[in-house]
Amino acid sequence: MTTALTSPTAALTTQLDSAKWSFSTRRVDRTQICGLDTRFAEARPGDLILAQVAQIGQHRRIQLPSGRPSDLFPGDLVVLACGARYAPDQFEGVAEIAADGADMLAGGGCIGRMTARNERIKPATRLLPKGRLLGQDGKPVNLEHFALPDPAQPSRIPVIAVLGTAMNSGKTLATAQLALGLRRAGWKTAAIKATGTGAFGDYNEYSDTGAQYVGDFTDAGMVTTYLEELPRIRGGIERLLGEAQQQGCEIAVMEVADGLFQRETAQLIADPWFQSRISGHGLCLWRCGGRRRWRGRAGATGAGPRPADRHAELFADGQPRGRGRHRHPGAAQVGSVGPRRGQRVCAAGECGLVARCMTPMPRLLAPGRRAPLARVTLLTLMQGLAAGAAAFATRALFEALHAGGPDLPLVPVVVLSLSGLVIASARIAAQVQGERLAQSYALDLRAALFEHAAGMAASDVAARRSGYSSLRFVGDMTAFRNWAGRGVPRLIAGAILIPATLAVLGLLSPALLLAVLPPLGVALLLIFVGGGVLRRCTGACAPVGGASPPR
Repeated sequence: MTTALTSPTAALTTQLDSAKWSFSTRRVDRTQICGLDTRFAEARPGDLILAQVAQIGQHRRIQLPSGRPSDLFPGDLVVLACGARYAPDQFEGVAEIAADGADMLAGGGCIGRMTARNERIKPATRLLPKGRLLGQDGKPVNLEHFALPDPAQPSRIPVIAVLGTAMNSGKTLATAQLALGLRRAGWKTAAIKATGTGAFGDYNEYSDTGAQYVGDFTDAGMVTTYLEELPRIRGGIERLLGEAQQQGCEIAVMEVADGLFQRETAQLIADPWFQSRISGHGLCLWRCGGRRRWRGRAGATGAGPRPADRHAELFADGQPRGRGRHRHPGAAQVGSVGPRRGQRVCAAGECGLVARCMTPMPRLLAPGRRAPLARVTLLTLMQGLAAGAAAFATRALFEALHAGGPDLPLVPVVVLSLSGLVIASARIAAQVQGERLAQSYALDLRAALFEHAAGMAASDVAARRSGYSSLRFVGDMTAFRNWAGRGVPRLIAGAILIPATLAVLGLLSPALLLAVLPPLGVALLLIFVGGGVLRRCTGACAPVGGASPPR
């Protein structure tokens, strides 16, 4: 049973005025605070807690709603929200408050009980809870009470989701730069953080881009999304997108925190609603192995073995495992039985590190490229057949002129005209279809090159000249595009037209066929021998661990 409260006592007012309110409480209407209670065992995620700093630990400062950090000193009063946290490079904690003490899990304003920490950081800053803040109805004040309302209608604006293979993989930078680029391109852009733990760093970085609307999950009533249920996270995203649309935004860039195998992120990317709601996504790779594991292990549900995290044992299967020890970046996945085909274990054997050694080139005959290749080949064959028809028509016209008749025969003239029209039309269409085929292949090839480079050691990447890398992504693509869009269709057409032409020639003039075969055979022999020499030369010049030949 709760008792209605009218106004805070003078002592409570003094405490609230002197307290440092955290960034996660920025939406709270402080005039609604009317009392305190000490039923900490009943604290829920999002409840506001007044606490006193007992001992400075990892967090020496608190983030204020103004966007400025404030130094903390023993004895300071602070207002934070009860919540959990998942941060491989800092803490894991749960939304529990004990009367004899609690932990500051995040400088943005998250208080709870630390369950594990990275051994490289200090213990959490200790806080002494003074009480839960109560409203006029005598019930605990929760961030949810000040959250954005549910949208009347689902938002329709396009959404670009930004994900990463791990914490600190560049998601915030990518989100901010995408928002900046879209704004400069004339789009009214929203920059949103969908999951994570409340902090002003990412929020401020988004704001600096000039985005029309900036919001995060704290605006949806959550100090953290860790251990929240998927429907609530989904509802928070809907609220943020609804507010962005209400603010006139035309597109949203949305960051999803932590790595692909973190609990909420894995659930979210496997959720059909999320998959249908986003228009596109960007993936920030701390190492390319994360992308392979996501594609190979996550499946439709996101379940299965978690990767051993680079920071702590406690994240190996998503559950706490003590304080944790530092692990080699990209350590082998829990439950894996060894490197897959196309991978190798690092030479030094550090933690069974799995890295890619050979990156196969994309297949030209991928499902999306078979039909375009067939069309280009057919158009090339049409040109050859039309050229043959034009040759016969030309011979007929010369025979008519030699005969000295008064009029040219109509049929050869029509055939010659139509052949020229077919050759011109088929050539243009073949160039268009060939360029589409070539661009598709070049795009997959660039992605394969990028994934290969992302799996290389940073020192190896830094050792390569920027001009060399640029040629790999730009100059070399021209040769591959010409090979995919022009060379292969012409080879296929030639393999069909040359035998057909020889057969027709043999029917018309066997003597002429016998005269043509020797030089044609010599030419084919030179091509075959020259191709072998070229392959040996390129094989000798290629760097170790390079791409394998196309299939």
